[in-house]
Amino acid sequence: MPSRILFVDDEPNVLLSLTELFRDERPYTAQRAKDALEILRKHPEIDVIVTDQRMPTMTGVEFLREAKKINPIAIRILLTGYSDLDEVLGSVNTGEVYRYILKPWDVEKLRSTIKLALELAQRTRLIMPKNAQPTATSASSATLHHTTANNIATTTRSFIPEKQPILVIDSNPSHLSSMRELFAENYVVSISSSSQSAIEILKRSPMAAIITELNLPDTDPVKFLSEVKSFNPNTPIIVLSSMKDSSIAIQLINQVQIFRYLVRPLRRDTLESTVQTAVELYKAYTATPGLNLKNLEGDILKQSGNQPK
Repeated sequence: MPSRILFVDDEPNVLLSLTELFRDERPYTAQRAKDALEILRKHPEIDVIVTDQRMPTMTGVEFLREAKKINPIAIRILLTGYSDLDEVLGSVNTGEVYRYILKPWDVEKLRSTIKLALELAQRTRLIMPKNAQPTATSASSATLHHTTANNIATTTRSFIPEKQPILVIDSNPSHLSSMRELFAENYVVSISSSSQSAIEILKRSPMAAIITELNLPDTDPVKFLSEVKSFNPNTPIIVLSSMKDSSIAIQLINQVQIFRYLVRPLRRDTLESTVQTAVELYKAYTATPGLNLKNLEGDILKQSGNQPK
């Protein structure tokens, strides 16, 4: 049986430990990102990629960005000894990681995370159109993404309205006003100045995207956004905040699977393009809920008798 796991780390001892821990899976290993990318091109059956962050010539986030182009189905996990804010934000904004795990790792948690990731990738392969799945002879990653986008667009165009609803959450009135003005032409914009009123809005209406500040009065941002995600897992959450906390960012990646974490001040065109991408993702998830890892994860954990986190 071909291996379905790829470990990437410039430390040989780390690779030896991971190989021993997952010896039944006979994982592929690489000490250089360049070699890892070549392995991915030759072995499209790989379902899980686990990489270090700080490596020579290419960081883990940069590697995962390229890895996604080759094999977008593979679940991406960052396993690192560092939690610098820029690296954490890069992991979600560029690498789009499924989990951010700190070294030294907890053996049982790492086992269960990778086991879940393998199952997620396999279920995604069952849902993804065959012509959109990676192969050893794929013409290019651009072709793969273009084919997938066309398939999704064909499915969603018939019943998803063009002007989608979005929700902006911020306790600063001037921020709310400027955001409404920025997005009113292309979206149906709802605004909320507190976590409580945001929850009430979400109880009444689904949203195609949510833009939220983290620094809300009397609010634990991780608990709040976990609750927000529970109303509609298909809705991408964009954090737009002046709060710079790597610990909270890691929790939001692992527990909420936020779409992006953006730090103020931010260019207007960057925010506009991020929201547009999030809405397109919402359309794809609405048309094919199984493409959403959060939905799949919940199904798998319920079937195994565990509660989704």
